[in-house]
Amino acid sequence: YTVPTSRGTGDIDFGPAVVPATIPTITSAPVAVTVEATGTMTAVVLGTAAAVDLVSGTLSAVPDDPGPFSVGTHTVTWSATDGSGNTGTAGQQVIVQDTPPPQVTPPPDVAVAVTAAPVAVALGNATATDLVDGTLPAAPSTSGPFDAGTHTVVWTAVDAHGNVGSATQK
Repeated sequence: YTVPTSRGTGDIDFGPAVVPATIPTITSAPVAVTVEATGTMTAVVLGTAAAVDLVSGTLSAVPDDPGPFSVGTHTVTWSATDGSGNTGTAGQQVIVQDTPPPQVTPPPDVAVAVTAAPVAVALGNATATDLVDGTLPAAPSTSGPFDAGTHTVVWTAVDAHGNVGSATQK
């Protein structure tokens, strides 16, 4: 800049222009997402986020963790960084739940001739599988011995999240 002074004119250097630091704003963070687990790790569609900065204009916002996610509650942090290195963030909650019970397959029904009651019966073994926990043990409600007649044995399996599955054998 040239400025008149009492001694004539002279140049004055005011230094570089100073632009105040502006933090980008995430203008449309994705809403919370709740999904059912499909296995030990579950892919989740998070959506997209948009960001704007007063100096840089429209910016891309990216998630810190795109997944997949384990069962539980997770916070995904979306961030956008402008040309000056200022970063704006917004959070999104991701909930992966495990609600279906394990699938229990009982052994085949058993019929035995009773000559003296009570009688010990080989029930066999049930199998149980869960989407998240895989193979689980299944336990019978009773293993005998049994008196003459028809009896129902309930085979039960419980997954790590407390979901109970059962099936019957006669």
